[in-house]
Amino acid sequence: MSRCIRTYGTLGPFASPNGATSSRYGREVPHLMVGALVNASAVAGAVARLLADADLNVTVPACGERWKEPNEEGEPRFVIEDYLGAGAVLSALPASLSRSPEAQVCQGSILAARDDLRQVLWESGSGRELRAMGFPEDVEHSARLDVYDAVPVMQNDMLTALHPTGGPAPSATQA
Repeated sequence: MSRCIRTYGTLGPFASPNGATSSRYGREVPHLMVGALVNASAVAGAVARLLADADLNVTVPACGERWKEPNEEGEPRFVIEDYLGAGAVLSALPASLSRSPEAQVCQGSILAARDDLRQVLWESGSGRELRAMGFPEDVEHSARLDVYDAVPVMQNDMLTALHPTGGPAPSATQA
C-alpha cells in the first residue's frame, strides 16, 4: 500500500507498507506525525510545540517492517533504522519531558550509534537487503541525521507537511 505526501502543493508517492498500516491505525489518535533519522529534530520540535499547548501523552513507536510479503498479514520485524529514528526523536525532545524506561533505552540507542550511523545501518539486516537489491543509496540516505525540516502529519486520510507555523500546510488551492 502506498500513501501520498503533499508538500506545499506537490503530491508524491510514499511507499512504505508498514508505515502505511501504522498511519491507518493512527487515524484514532488526535495527532500523528511521521519521523525518522532524517527529520528527527523537526518532529521533536513539532511535538514539543504541541505539548506546550495541550495536556497529551506521546507515543513514539519504531514501526519496523514486514517479512517478505508487503501485506498486513506478514510478520512484523524489528529494523534498527526505525528504532534509532525513534531514539533520535526522543533525544531531541526537551529534557523536561518525562520518559518511560522503554523510551529512555530507545533514546540511549541513538546516543550510542550517533557517531557511526552510516556503518550501523550499512551492516544492518535491512541495509544488507537494500544493498543486495541494488539500493545502496537508500541506505546512505537513511543514515543522515536531521537533514530535513519537514514534518509529515496525517490530515484527512493523507500525509501532508506540517506548515512551519505549526499548522497544516495550505491546500493546493491555497498555495
